[in-house]
Amino acid sequence: MSHLNRIKVHWLLVFGEVILFIAVVIFLAYLAAEKSWALFTGASIFSTVLFAIVKIVEAKPILKDLLAHDDMAAKMALSAEKYGVREFFNMQSAKDQSYRN
Repeated sequence: MSHLNRIKVHWLLVFGEVILFIAVVIFLAYLAAEKSWALFTGASIFSTVLFAIVKIVEAKPILKDLLAHDDMAAKMALSAEKYGVREFFNMQSAKDQSYRN
């Protein structure tokens, strides 16, 4: 019963990494063409630190959880999972009633 916020955070980090990579490559290529080696070195160091931060956040589930905001439904699902509850049914819905039975 994982909640969708965690999946969104994962894809946000992947998408952010790709965009960061593209932006850094274009910027560093521009600096190399202009022969601004001091700025090139500084931007390289800065981008390396940014990539490291993104990778650390991706690797550590605790840090990912800081970015995922759980709503009340997610909190209920996560707490119920500890007790072996795998599915929830809305008993006011005929469709859910038939699924349960």
